Amino acid sequence: MTGQITVTTVLDGTAGETAGTLSLTWTGGGGLYRVFRSDNPAFTGTGTVILTPGGITQMSISDTAQPPSGSAAFYLVMNQF
Repeated sequence: MTGQITVTTVLDGTAGETAGTLSLTWTGGGGLYRVFRSDNPAFTGTGTVILTPGGITQMSISDTAQPPSGSAAFYLVMNQF
């Protein structure tokens, strides 16, 4: 088995909400990004979706999805190489 590991700078993210829209921004890393939203912190199962930022290296995304009352949404930003 062979593979490649690419080490980037730390991704540092912030989140804010205005009128029901989550704004997620980040700095660090490099290249392409993938953003995952999940209904559980393990990011497994059918409640996990991939959100695509608007540009190749865009470092922000807006999400209008609202979790059901009494639950939470979890977000994970990763580099995609």
